[in-house]
Formats: sequence, C-alpha cells, structure tokens
Amino acid sequence: SFFRTFCFLVGFGVFSSVCSSLLFLFHSAPLFSCPLSLKEGVPARGILSGAGCVNSSLIALMENGSSEHWKAYVDGSGKAYYFNSVTKETTWTKPKALLTSEDLHSGESWKSFTTPEGKQYWHNSVTGETTWSNPLQDLPDPDTALPTPTSSSQSLTAKDLGRPDRALTPPPRVVAAVPSAPLLSAIPEYATRRDRVMAFRELLEEHDLEADTPWVEALKSIVNDPRYQALKTLGERKAVFNEYCERKRKADREKQIILRKRYREDFMQMLEECSRLTSDMPWRTALAYFVKDPRYTRIDSSVERESLYEDYLVILERKEKEQQKLRKKQQMAEFRQLLEECKLINSQSQWRKVQELLDQDPRYLALDKMHRVIVFEDYVRELERIEEERKVAEREEKKRQDRKTRDEFRALMKDYTERGLMDHTSKWKDFSSLLAGDPTFEAIVRQGLAREMFTDYADELEQQFREQYRLIREAMQDLNYELELGVNFEEFKKALGACPTWEKIESQGSSRSLRLAYDALYARAEERDKAREKKRQKLVDRLVAALKSIPQVNEETSYDELLAAAEQLPAYQAVQDDVERKKLVLEHLQRVKRGSSKKRAAPDLGPDSDPDPLADGAETAKWRK
Repeated sequence: SFFRTFCFLVGFGVFSSVCSSLLFLFHSAPLFSCPLSLKEGVPARGILSGAGCVNSSLIALMENGSSEHWKAYVDGSGKAYYFNSVTKETTWTKPKALLTSEDLHSGESWKSFTTPEGKQYWHNSVTGETTWSNPLQDLPDPDTALPTPTSSSQSLTAKDLGRPDRALTPPPRVVAAVPSAPLLSAIPEYATRRDRVMAFRELLEEHDLEADTPWVEALKSIVNDPRYQALKTLGERKAVFNEYCERKRKADREKQIILRKRYREDFMQMLEECSRLTSDMPWRTALAYFVKDPRYTRIDSSVERESLYEDYLVILERKEKEQQKLRKKQQMAEFRQLLEECKLINSQSQWRKVQELLDQDPRYLALDKMHRVIVFEDYVRELERIEEERKVAEREEKKRQDRKTRDEFRALMKDYTERGLMDHTSKWKDFSSLLAGDPTFEAIVRQGLAREMFTDYADELEQQFREQYRLIREAMQDLNYELELGVNFEEFKKALGACPTWEKIESQGSSRSLRLAYDALYARAEERDKAREKKRQKLVDRLVAALKSIPQVNEETSYDELLAAAEQLPAYQAVQDDVERKKLVLEHLQRVKRGSSKKRAAPDLGPDSDPDPLADGAETAKWRK
C-alpha cells in the first residue's frame, strides 16, 4: 500500500512537470514570432500587451524575472551580455533582477530611441527619466549581434550555473534592449491613484473609442500615449476601460433616446404643418401628403408612424373642438353686443318681444335658438344685477349722507354747548326755536331724528355734568373746602385749582358745565343758609316766648337781673350765638319798658313809629359794651 502511494505521488509529480513545460511552450511560442520589429522603438510592454502574445504574469516575468534565471557572459572582445534561461532572452543591458544600488544611475540603464519625426532621445528604464541630450558616451550599439555563449566562454556567474551545457548554449534569438517608457515624452508623475485613473480615463475619452471596441483593438490606439503607463497593472487598465465602455454605452443609449425623441417631434411637426389633415382622415389617405418628406423616412417602423398619426388625430380633434367652441363663443359675444346696442331692452324685457326687433340682424341669424335664449337670459340677469347694484349704491349713499347730517347736527349742538347756549337742562322747545332756519337742523328734521338726537345729547351732557360734579365734590372734600355765600365763580375755580384732580375736572366737561356745577353748589349753599336761618329763627322765637314766661319782669327790672333769669332757661342755651341771645334779652326788656310807658300815657308817636331799641340810656350802653 505504501509503495502504491509512493508511485502515485511520483507519477503525479512527473505529469505536473510535463504539463507545466507544455503550457510554458504554448505561451512562449507567440513571444518569438511577434511580427512587430523591436528596432522601431516600440516598448516591450506595449508590444507584448498590444499584440496579445502573453498574459500579464509572463510580461512581469520577462521584465523583472529572477536573479537565478539571468546569467552574465563575455564575448570575444571582453564585453558583457546577459542571457535568460527561461525566456531565452539575450540583452546587452543588465536586467533589473541583477541591478544593484550602484547600477541605478549607471550608463547601462540609458537607452536611445527615435521619434516618428526622426529626432533621437534617451530614456532610463530604471529611474524613468527621459532627456533629449545623450547621457551615454561609451555604450556599444544595441543592434550589434551578440556572441553565442559557448563552453569556452567565461561565465561571470559560473558557480551559479546548475547545468553548464544549457548555460553555454547560444540563445535562439537576440532581443535588443528596449525601454519600458513611452516614445514621445517622459511618463508623467501622479500624486494619487485617483489622478492616475483620471489620466487614463482622459486618454480613452480623447480617442473616443466606441462602447463595443475590444480591449485588444483599443490597445492599438492608446498604447503609445504616456498616460497609458499611468496605471501599472493590466487589471487596473481593463477595469477603467470597462467602466468607460459602460459609460459610453449609457451615453449612446441616452443619445439614441434623445435622437428618437427629436425624430418623433419632427414627425409630429410635419403632421401639424399639413393643413389638409382632418380628424376623420384615415392613415392611407393622409400618407400621400408627406411620404416624400425626410422627417417621415426617419421613423423606421411603419407601426410607429401610424401610432404617431393616431395620436396626432386625437390632438387634432381636440383642437377642432376648441376652435368650434371659440367660434361659438365669438358668435355669442357678437350677439351680446347686439343686445347691448339695443336701448329698448331693460331688466323687465321679454324675449318674445325682443326677438321681433333683432330677427333681421346677421349676428342674430348666426346663432341657433337655444344659444340666443341663453345669451339673452344672461344679459337680462346682468341688467338686473346692475340695477340692484345701483339701488344698493343709492342706499349706501343715502346712509352716508344721513350719517354726515347727523355728525354735522351733533357738531352744531356741541358748538352751542361750548358757547353756553345749551346744557343738560335745555328744553327741546327752546332749542328748536333757537335753531330755526339752520340748514343742518332742517336736514335732520327731515330725517325725523332731530328730537331724538337732542335728547340723547342732553343725556350725555347730564352724565358728563354728574361726573364732573362728583369730581368737584371729591376735590372739595380733599381740600376741606365749603362754598360760602358771596364767593364768585373765579374765586371758586381758584380755590379748587390747588387740587391734583383739577385738570381731570376741566377735561370732563365744558366751562359751561363747570359753571353749572358752581351754580348748583352755590344754590345748595343758599339752601343751607336758609335752613340755618330758619332754624335760628325758630330758636329765637322759642327764646322770646321763654323770656315772656319769666314772671315779675317790669320796668324796674334791670338787664342783669333779666339776663340772670334768662340764662336758666333751656331756650336761652339753645341759641348758640351769645351776642344774639343777649340782644334778644335786651330787646325783651325794652319791650316791657315800652309797654309800661304806654300805660303811663306816653306821647303818641304814630302808628308807624318804632322806638329805637338802642336809645341812649344806661341799659343800652351796657348792652353795647
């Protein structure tokens, strides 16, 4: 069992090696049969990639390779050349796999190329630099044939040769050294990957490749452009190329849609320009009018043409109906104008009488009976509306005039109030006679509102007067002021001027109402004085009666005796004025003495004589004192 397993593994390994060798030969065969000439200056990467000879992995192997695949040899003149045992490539240039840090800027990395115009330039395959000046001085001609390595050739890496017979075998073909840079200029430098992608995308857009262009065909157009080297790997280039193709296909589809839409619009415009088409014309009949028009031939499908025609017939039918409506509307407008020109028609007119007046007019005959009646009814309703609006306007105007008259009459009463000719106590009879002949008064009388407005205004004046009177009473209480008899109006105003509310009192009413308030207060003062006088007189009468009731009062009684007796009386104490009550006692004593003198036949002084109660004498002098 172990032996069978071992044999199986060995056989599988041999089979794998044979398959790998066959696969390598299959892929490497096109490499050496490529028809492109290396002497034309085409870069190796561009040749191999553009022709489709090998895949990207083989290109990377050829360009870089491994150090153990490259061997160095010396020809008969002592010059060194290099041979790759895998790719069978021979070159004067030292491969990248064998380069050291000292070789990066050496002369071996510089190669010469020629532009299509015949101008020569040099490129460094290691550093990527490109220049018009020749940095090489002693390098051999790259087209010189290389010697075939033999067993007598000295190998520079003899210790590394595993199979000397293979190492000394001459290479099958000489491959000249080629640069990996573009022909015309140096490879641009890009800061970010996005910049490299944008550069490669601009390259594709500038060549305006079709969306269905194969990658191999596209390479023939873009491989020699410096921007082709912006992306380092074949996968990145193909990814950007596929993205460009997809965008191009989308743009082409949109362009086709726009173009198709324009063709359809041109076809519809062609139908619109044909004035002989009607909404009931069949497609076969209409076809003869525009079959030779280029806008007709741009639509490939006959089904689509007929469909567009049917769509246009729908639009045309709608337009014909709209035009018919417009004509009918115009005819109705003309008939309406005819009705307006007839001055005999009003809001009360009847159709059977109106049509007898208009039946010969062309504008009347252009309409059918139904539309005539419709226009007439609309016109009558319009007349009724105008009449109603006129009446409403007249009513509004009358209301405005009445309101203006009321405002003027109120202003007239206010003027009379300020002039002192009217107050809240005025009577309608007196006021109407005062305003007789005034235009404003006569106008308000015609409205029937004169007396009502007078009463309302008098009530307002009374309310103002009451409010002002209340404020005056409060001000007098704050000032502890009492209006006395003999105080005139100006003195009264001056006394109340010290009150803080005096300005409010003046603004509450007119000067006339203030004077009325003063008159009312003065009348109350007079009433108070009369009441006090009546009370005083009543007390005086009681005292006089009480003095008469004092016994044993005669002409011998002295004033002091009578005064002492009177002081004991309640009526004497009720009189608060001491001077007055003493005067009453004195007058009573004098009356008693006069009565006694009459009894003694005093001389008759006449019925109208009245003895002077203050006659000279001791009692009178004492009283005066």
